[in-house]
Amino acid sequence: MIDNVSSVSKALTNGRLAFGTVDSWIIYNLTGGKEGGIHVTDPTNASRTLLLDITTLKYSDRLIDYFALKGVKLPKILSSSEIYGTVKHGKLAGVQIAGCLGDQSAALVGHRVFEKGAAKNTYGTGCFLLFNTGTKPVFSNNGLLTTVAYAFPGEKPVYALEGSIAVAGSSVKWARDQLGIIKTSDEIGQLASKVDDTAGVVFVTAFSGLWAPYWRSDVQGTIFGITGYTTKEHICRAILESIAFQTKAVLEAMLKDSGHELKKLNVPFHPGVIADRRLTAAYPNRRP
Repeated sequence: MIDNVSSVSKALTNGRLAFGTVDSWIIYNLTGGKEGGIHVTDPTNASRTLLLDITTLKYSDRLIDYFALKGVKLPKILSSSEIYGTVKHGKLAGVQIAGCLGDQSAALVGHRVFEKGAAKNTYGTGCFLLFNTGTKPVFSNNGLLTTVAYAFPGEKPVYALEGSIAVAGSSVKWARDQLGIIKTSDEIGQLASKVDDTAGVVFVTAFSGLWAPYWRSDVQGTIFGITGYTTKEHICRAILESIAFQTKAVLEAMLKDSGHELKKLNVPFHPGVIADRRLTAAYPNRRP
């Protein structure tokens, strides 16, 4: 944009070009926008700009120079939990804004993964696993990302190893919309629970290559081990098991990198996506 949009390059020349992640834009607008809005962020979001030195939680002059962004106004980095400002307009006027976290870091804090060696895994379109490595960053040799987990006021920042899997829930959607072997998403669990195993069927969900810990963009999805005995129940179970296999691969990489045992793994519980419905029966009072 600096190179190709005249209004942006002019703003840089005039010293009024600001850049940040979406949280900084939202806070800026909520706190007044052009009428005195504040330009702030937290370390978890700032780390996603590729401009942050995650060991110091300060912007790196070297990286700013590398990306030719000298002179751009970057958001001030505050902690992940403090009062940033007050909403100026609308029905929320007067409400204080007191927390800011990036997507997966927010999930980690929401799951209360505050102990070194603990992890969280959230399943949506993809699957995102974060492993708390404590107050010192662990740089991966096994295909993972090192990220800021959170930074609370008066405390040392906490870091995490992150493994991102491209396909998790989207494989269920694919089975419904593309293959047509299920009519609703929850039906996949019902069908998978009718067989004890996949009968040798293995599903590799590389619809857009394989992400962590392999990082292979050239790999394509495949289903193999199919015989004349294979049923849609076996395929449904293989789809669900593929999510578990990918999770296991990321977790094993995390244990190798951290040199720390897994203390606990927090995962959202939803009976609708559990393959074996007997689990739901075992916990009848457990809310999704």
